Amino acid sequence: LKNKESSNLSPGLINTSLDSKEFCGELSFGMAHFRNDAQTTWVLLAAVCVGPLTSAMCPMSRSSVDKVVKNQQDARVLIKQQDHSDHQAAAAAVDWAAVKNDIKTMLVTSQPDWPADYGNYGPLFVRLAWHCSGSYRTSDGRGGCDGGRQRFDPERSWEDNTNLDKARHLLWPIKEKYGQGLSWGDLFILAGTIAIESMGGPVLGFCAGRIDDTDGSASAALGPSPEQAAFAPCPTNGECKSPLGSSTVGLIYLNPEGPMGNPDPSLSVFDVRDTFGRMAMNDSETVALIGGGHAFGKTHGACPEGAGPSPKEDPTNPWPGECGTGRGVDAYTSGFEGPWTTDPTTWDNSYFKLLTGQDWEVHQGPGEKHQWRAKGNDVPTVAACNACTAALAARCVAVCVGPSPAHQIVVCRSIDRAHLCRAFVAVCARRGQVQPEF
Repeated sequence: LKNKESSNLSPGLINTSLDSKEFCGELSFGMAHFRNDAQTTWVLLAAVCVGPLTSAMCPMSRSSVDKVVKNQQDARVLIKQQDHSDHQAAAAAVDWAAVKNDIKTMLVTSQPDWPADYGNYGPLFVRLAWHCSGSYRTSDGRGGCDGGRQRFDPERSWEDNTNLDKARHLLWPIKEKYGQGLSWGDLFILAGTIAIESMGGPVLGFCAGRIDDTDGSASAALGPSPEQAAFAPCPTNGECKSPLGSSTVGLIYLNPEGPMGNPDPSLSVFDVRDTFGRMAMNDSETVALIGGGHAFGKTHGACPEGAGPSPKEDPTNPWPGECGTGRGVDAYTSGFEGPWTTDPTTWDNSYFKLLTGQDWEVHQGPGEKHQWRAKGNDVPTVAACNACTAALAARCVAVCVGPSPAHQIVVCRSIDRAHLCRAFVAVCARRGQVQPEF
């Protein structure tokens, strides 16, 4: 939706009624968010906590790109200009309430080939949805979950997407059941939305309409690929610059151990701000997203041997896990080991409470990665805190004692539960709902 006057908005497209029964009391399935720039007002439909809408619904301007990359864009233009009436008709026929119920059942039905942590797949699908939408970058508008390209290389073999093939496998029976009308892109985002909601988190609803790509060519410029090497070379992976969206090709944002694996929070601060800035986030939004997202789940690094070959290296048996059974307590994903909070399947602000209420020290976990633990505290449920987490704490504290009182309030009030809830919804609505207009 692109309108120079908000009065031009169709009431049939945006529902501005607030649902006071939601967790924060300030949520809406169709809240309009206005973003002013030098030329026009963009109206973003805040429809779901993570993931962009289709380009046909929420266009966004982008800068011109190199011809090497533009060839990929041109191919995607052709895809988007095709007649999608069959898909639209199929999507209109989907029983979305039934889809949601099937997802809710799946989330708490642990499977032996990939057991659910704490008996709940919710955190896994929050990660799936975020890693699908979190590839978005402001430099040229690339990335995002429209197209569902996480199913293809290069994205499916990114180090940060280790074991997300298991999540997609869990979704296959639902995708098969509802067919063409339920695109993979929609299913990824809906699963993440339902996961957040089922664990008590704030959401704004869901908006369908993503159309799946038939391959991963539109993600080639994200790398690693010959196109990325030609258009945006990164001589030292870990020190990548814009137009790449991450400091490290193959990661959604930055090295969680610290810059180039150095666990120094004071150095991580700069990488955190730079990388999230490339995804259109300011400081307060970054704090809200990281703190809210890490209310859920745990990290996996049972041993130093690793996850095994990626889908690109072994499409038939990707990431089998080299630690014992490779599943459950033997799982290896990031190499860090442990939960983020004491209640990893419940939305709250304990991430911040633990972060600011403990004195942390660096150590090597069982996966031989640098991670953080509370000094003098042997409780395993608060042992997982990597350098990125520590950087966030240092950054928030630095802002709290910094020279700008207004900035202090914006960032540090995110530690308050109610404010975190509102901020989390706002940043998800602003950051994830747009797809570039090609």
